[in-house]
Amino acid sequence: MIKTLTKEYIQKSRIFLYPLLNIRRGSGATPLESYVSWNDVVLPEECKLICTYTLREDEDFKKFERTNLLGNKFFDSYYDLEDGTGAYVFNFSDYQDDWNHFINGSYSKFKDKTKDRIIDFFTTSSTNKEHVMSYLYPERYYENYANLLDVKVKVLKEVGQLCSPPDMYKENLAVKIKENELFGIF
Repeated sequence: MIKTLTKEYIQKSRIFLYPLLNIRRGSGATPLESYVSWNDVVLPEECKLICTYTLREDEDFKKFERTNLLGNKFFDSYYDLEDGTGAYVFNFSDYQDDWNHFINGSYSKFKDKTKDRIIDFFTTSSTNKEHVMSYLYPERYYENYANLLDVKVKVLKEVGQLCSPPDMYKENLAVKIKENELFGIF
């Protein structure tokens, strides 16, 4: 049973899209953040997930990068960023319908296979898993949330979702691509 609700914004792409990369939790590196757009580089309708990572030179990260990022079946492109991090871009066009539901904040409308993948990602954290379950299957949690929010169940049923839509400003990467130093010479 859920006992508290999060009041601050949670990066929705990290909860609902990152798990679809099929990277196990605790497997080498954690993204600094994930995004669904990137200023003039990637638009939300392109169905691309951008994950930023601290670049490391150790063998553990290099192996993680080779197998889970560059070797990921969704890998599209890579960019060095001005802040010293790296941006890995993944093409989610295979998830077009679910992507659209994500953009609209209709998480409960994801395909069952997509929901299963997301839930599997959170199996090691029962608290997070319970919250994610409530976002994907809100009808099971209306009463619980109604009690926590001190509202009528009817109001939650009318809204339909128990998680706010993505904040497209916060889901946008604003860091610029690092200019190649060789080009700066000329």
